[in-house]
Amino acid sequence: MAAFTSGGHESRWIPSFTSFETGCQPRASVKRFRLSLEQVYGAIAFYLGHEVQVTASMQNADRAWSEFDATHPVPDSIRERLREARNGLNMRRER
Repeated sequence: MAAFTSGGHESRWIPSFTSFETGCQPRASVKRFRLSLEQVYGAIAFYLGHEVQVTASMQNADRAWSEFDATHPVPDSIRERLREARNGLNMRRER
């Protein structure tokens, strides 16, 4: 994924690609991922120009995560605490 960084914002740009694919409006991505509208449209333009490479990179990352997750299971108690924390963050973002 390092090939797709821009100004150190790779981790925030990747969700913009997937949100675009699922029909999320650019202005919703601005609020959800704390990006500027310019950054969201830039991410979409980059994705459209490099769709094959970005998709392959994302699939490789998903595969690596699945392999890691299979060999390093998270205890259920920790998984539940993380889920609760994520839900709390999502509720604050929606306000």
